[in-house]
Amino acid sequence: MSATRASGHHRHGVVGQEGHADLAIRDERPEMASLRQDSEPGQEPVSRRDRLRLAEARLAERLRPVWQDRRVGLAVAVAAGAAWGLLAGGWMPRGPLITSQAVLSLLISLVVGGVAGLVAKSRWTIVLTPAVFALVFELSRLDLEGPSVDAVVVSPYGLLAFGTGRGVHALLSLVPMALGAAVGAGMARTFDARPATGDDATATVGTGATTQGRRAPRIARRTVAILTAVALLALTAGLLRPAGTDAIVDADGDVVPGSIAELTRVDVNGPDLGMMIRGHSVDNP
Repeated sequence: MSATRASGHHRHGVVGQEGHADLAIRDERPEMASLRQDSEPGQEPVSRRDRLRLAEARLAERLRPVWQDRRVGLAVAVAAGAAWGLLAGGWMPRGPLITSQAVLSLLISLVVGGVAGLVAKSRWTIVLTPAVFALVFELSRLDLEGPSVDAVVVSPYGLLAFGTGRGVHALLSLVPMALGAAVGAGMARTFDARPATGDDATATVGTGATTQGRRAPRIARRTVAILTAVALLALTAGLLRPAGTDAIVDADGDVVPGSIAELTRVDVNGPDLGMMIRGHSVDNP
């Protein structure tokens, strides 16, 4: 009799578990349920594309509550820009001075912008996150003095200091951050608008972002993003390329005896900075 009761409890537990499983499946979004069915035991394993789509659907499910309240997403974008600006101000207050700082600044800015755009699902992050970064970075180094950090002076030397200081830093931080924000916002809109059937032409899912129409602006935005990405890749390759300087030669193309043309590194209050030394005589370079 006890065995019969235990068997009944076991069947009740199994039924209860199946009921909870059925409820979970009914509450699951169609695109996730269809992909999950393909990966049930005894069936053929899903393809890499299907696994990627499942991961995208899960990410969209987690971010959708944030997407429905834009204030939360924009707050995250502001916090990301401010945090990176504060960190960069303490790490390299005069901007990237060596190759490793320049490359890391570019990569981190790209990731920060991508996270901000993905979480906020708004193109406003293209402007907002870099602007907050620049503001916090400048405030974090107010106690510094020097041509590259002082107020801009409208003169040939002042403009040169501005270009080599803030201009180069903007190219290595603000531009990749804006690119990352654009890509992240585009990915968020794609994930949110992707229908269960896999046809991105007309269907609408989630918060109601549609992918139909407005093809010309979308193509223009993607073109700008691709060109910017190619330019940043070329810039990164140039930064990673070993630097050099040509020897000093005479009119016949022969190296001038006793001349000097070399790149070296010197310690400047901590970081090793590159220095170019050139001259027709080693005694007067």
